[in-house]
Order: sequence, then structure tokens, then C-alpha cells
Amino acid sequence: MASPDIGLLSLRENVDACWHVARTISIPFMVDADTGYGIAVSVYHVVQYFEEAGLVGINVEDQLEPKRCGHMRGKELIETREMTLKIEAALKAK
Repeated sequence: MASPDIGLLSLRENVDACWHVARTISIPFMVDADTGYGIAVSVYHVVQYFEEAGLVGINVEDQLEPKRCGHMRGKELIETREMTLKIEAALKAK
């Protein structure tokens, strides 16, 4: 049974699991990086960690913590400026 996407894995657990997957496949691999595990400066490091693990891209959600699956109630979005800062940090990190 699958668990809902509510941020059950820590950043390190996610990166480690992706590192193993990236070394067993020969196609480009992207991953859900939840909300970027924090503020913009966190996103900067998240991008670097996943690139070092061998991924070609990540998705960063624009939800407030605690994040929720798309079908769950109670989702709220972060401010546009905060998401813009996260995107800028991700671009600088790559």
C-alpha cells in the first residue's frame, strides 16, 4: 500500500534513495523534492545534492508546511515572492 505524499522522507533519505536509483538506470531521472526542504537557501543546497546524486531535475512544490497530497484538504500556497526566491536559488545552484 502506498503512503500519501506528505513529506515522509527527509532530504538525506530522499537523496540517498535517488542516488541508488540513478546508478541502476540509464535514462534521465527526476524527483519530487517536496517543498525544497525549507527556504530559498535550502533549495540552493537541495539542487546541488540531487545533482551530485545523478539526477537531471527536481520538482519543488509551492505549498506551506506541512505539505499535502493534491487530493487532500488543507493545502495552502506560499507567497509568490518566496517561491520566486526558491526558483532563483535553484537556478544559481545548478
